[in-house]
Amino acid sequence: MVTRRTFLGTLSLAACSGLALPRGFSESLLPPDAATQDDVTRYVNLIIGTGGHGHCFPGATVPFGAVQLSPDTYDDGWDWCAGYHRSDTSIMGFTHTHLSGTGCGDLLDILVMPRTGEVKLEPGTRENPDAGYRSRFSHDDETVEPGYYSVLLKDTNIRAELTATERTGLHQYTFPADAKEAHFLIDLFHSYQSPKDPVETADLTIDLAQRLVTGGRTVNSWVPCRQIYCATEFSVRSTMAQLYTNREPIDGTITK
Repeated sequence: MVTRRTFLGTLSLAACSGLALPRGFSESLLPPDAATQDDVTRYVNLIIGTGGHGHCFPGATVPFGAVQLSPDTYDDGWDWCAGYHRSDTSIMGFTHTHLSGTGCGDLLDILVMPRTGEVKLEPGTRENPDAGYRSRFSHDDETVEPGYYSVLLKDTNIRAELTATERTGLHQYTFPADAKEAHFLIDLFHSYQSPKDPVETADLTIDLAQRLVTGGRTVNSWVPCRQIYCATEFSVRSTMAQLYTNREPIDGTITK
């Protein structure tokens, strides 16, 4: 069994300005205004169920989609079966799979978090987000609509925008113009923590020339030996990538 002490699959991708966007993508991810009054999606309130014991997430998905792209505010406890709770004030990152309305927790696969400044390998706590890569946020800065989620990460002033297709999550991150040491973290240890430390195996392959990161992992949680794989394409080539394990960098930093 892999634990945080023996494995932390955190990837720092420096000097990036976009993530998982198709080549040539330049338009905003903002959804278009409703064309007619017949658009019933304007009646949908995705905040319902994200508080109390609702176990719902507010992020972007399509009906019967394989991807549910949404923020995670915590990864343990009954009220966080979907990874998000309305009472929280900081975000750990954005993951690609979420359960909705269940009484058991699982998923929260492939966490991505944009950052600036010092690279931090632990998420920190809800009580002390400064201890890790978490960021504070306000519900006033969230936009939650069917198929679209946006939030301002207040600690780094990064605007996150998420949308989804049937099988793909699309991210757009707007960094401040004066951002220093802009980077992304991909934390393969992050998952719903019941039972504790459920990630058994994980791997990543990095191709800076093609702006591509591929990999997968095996998780023993509600579903035993669940396997998931991913491919992440960046819109901008990174200048450097670093793998970490046991909180220490692995020899062989990847540069372009």
